[in-house]
Amino acid sequence: AHYGYIAGDATYGQGAHIAGVSARYSGLGDLVVEASASVYDDLTAYRVGGSWRIGVYGPLSLVPLAAVQLVDGAAYGTVGMNAQLYIDGVTIWAGGRYGDEYRATYLSLETVYNSDDHIRAAIGGGVSFPLSSGLSVGLSYEWQSRQTSDGEAATAHVVGMGIYASF
Repeated sequence: AHYGYIAGDATYGQGAHIAGVSARYSGLGDLVVEASASVYDDLTAYRVGGSWRIGVYGPLSLVPLAAVQLVDGAAYGTVGMNAQLYIDGVTIWAGGRYGDEYRATYLSLETVYNSDDHIRAAIGGGVSFPLSSGLSVGLSYEWQSRQTSDGEAATAHVVGMGIYASF
C-alpha cells in the first residue's frame, strides 16, 4: 500500500492526497499492476496501470506497459515500451510511451505529475545501481510532449533521482 501528501502552492500546483496499491507476480517474467487515487481540491484522478518485463536474451528484457485513467468522468489511456539491460545489479533502461495522461501517478516510480498539462508522449531513460545490500540509487531523464491547459503544444524535461530500499 502507498500513501503520500503533496504540498502545493501557486508555483507547483495544488496539494493532493495520493493513495494506491501495487502488486507484483514473477511467474513468467515480472508482471506489475498498480492502482491509485489522487485527490485534489478540484478533482480526483484514478489510474490503473500495468507492465510486464519479458526476458528476451540474457540480460536484455522488454517491458510493454499500459495504463488507463478516469478523471472527473473523462477517460485517458497510454501505452509504451521500455528496453532494460540488467548486469551485476545495475539496470539501464530506455523507452517511451504515447497516449493522453492527466495528473498521472506512477507508484512504481514514486512520481506524480501534478500539472494541468496533458502528457501526450514521452521518451526517456535511466540507470539504477546498488549502493549496498538492499539499497540502490536511480537517475532518470524524460522528454515529454505536452498540451497545456489552453491547448498550446509544449515540451518538458523531467530529471529524477531516487534512493530505494528493499527488504
